[in-house]
Amino acid sequence: MRKFKTCRMRTLPFRLLVPVASALLFTAAFTPRVDAFVVSYFNFEDSNFPNPPGTLHLDPTPDFFAPNANGGDESLTGNPGGGLESSTTNLSIVTTADDNVSVGVAANVTTNPADQDANNFGVNFNKVKNNPTTISFSVNTEFFAHYSFSFATNNNGNGYQTVNLSFTGGPAGGITMAMPQGPAQTVTFDLTSFTSLDGDGMTPHFVTFTLTFTNGNSNGNDLMTVIDNIRLDATTFVPEPSTVAGGLLGVLGLCWFQRRRIRLILPRLRRT
Repeated sequence: MRKFKTCRMRTLPFRLLVPVASALLFTAAFTPRVDAFVVSYFNFEDSNFPNPPGTLHLDPTPDFFAPNANGGDESLTGNPGGGLESSTTNLSIVTTADDNVSVGVAANVTTNPADQDANNFGVNFNKVKNNPTTISFSVNTEFFAHYSFSFATNNNGNGYQTVNLSFTGGPAGGITMAMPQGPAQTVTFDLTSFTSLDGDGMTPHFVTFTLTFTNGNSNGNDLMTVIDNIRLDATTFVPEPSTVAGGLLGVLGLCWFQRRRIRLILPRLRRT
């Protein structure tokens, strides 16, 4: 008579580890990751500009990673240092001060952006006395949460003294900070407490961020306030609800498939 091979009782716990581990992998795959995400990044560089001697081109287009997109160096794949979300429009600068292209700031840069910081361009504001400047852009925060906003500056003593960050859905009057003095400085606004910025993973959520620089003291043409490498970072990725549902269905499917083994092992565990 043919004998069928049966599982020994001691091997059942180890076989049960396989579906449990698979379920945990599914759960981990669809849980929001606590990691750094560059959502939007402006470094004022464009490697496509020829920049012959004596000319400098300032690129206000965000440096972003758009896989499978066509067109230019703003759509390169394998770009971990560029922003993940393109701005709805190019960055807008409104100023009554004189602004021009200058040597940028080697601070607050990302790693391997599509447009490298080899030329290191920035925008310089001089004649800043009684001449405020605003820099703004809009971005879709649908898939991200828990933000910080930062930029690099080279700020001389008579340059802008204060900076205000305002954003749609933010506090009345925005957040005001003192501008640091000296080269290669980074100004960072912690926005993790402003849940109105967080996306839900299924609804486009466009937010406009505006920097306003005030209290300048210079009427000269020297290098006063240089702004470079503006970036919006998030620490959490928000998956689509359908993705989460798919992961949960996978976990339930594994549990259903292993239901007989679970029933077999539970009574034995109780007896021991």
